Amino acid sequence: MFDDGGEVTAARLVGGKITTLFVPEGWSYADSLTVHHEYVPLDQVGERFAFVRGEGALELWRDKATGEERYIERPVSADDGYAIPQALA
Repeated sequence: MFDDGGEVTAARLVGGKITTLFVPEGWSYADSLTVHHEYVPLDQVGERFAFVRGEGALELWRDKATGEERYIERPVSADDGYAIPQALA
């Protein structure tokens, strides 16, 4: 638990005894994904976002209302045969 009462999910190896949470230098709970996340159901992605381009294992989408860009990790097969579903394109 952090000083402000916030919590994050963490994991450790089975049988591990270390209970200290290590984070990158400069990381803060207040600026973390835990605090600033948003879940968008798949059936709403096409309504809210416009696909911009794929970059390897990432897709870039633009929020239609705000213009904000969002990167989303996508599954990539060995032959990179991933295609944007027509309903979302």
